[in-house]
Amino acid sequence: MISSSPNFLNMKKILFYISLIITIYIVYIISNIFIYHFDKLNNFGLGFLIGELVLLVIFSFLTYKIRPEKKKNQYFQS
Repeated sequence: MISSSPNFLNMKKILFYISLIITIYIVYIISNIFIYHFDKLNNFGLGFLIGELVLLVIFSFLTYKIRPEKKKNQYFQS
């Protein structure tokens, strides 16, 4: 089975951390626009902001789906 190979799991962790970094960077860009430049936005700026929000949703979903799963503790299972 491919999904249980060690290389696949390492690639999944690397992809998770890369997407997490990209998500944090996109949040920084969006917050910067809202804090400092929102009153000066024209149509192109609003389009850029909407595009960044779409990218934030995509990368947040990607980060959520490929997050590393914790091993369940056998003592706390119900």
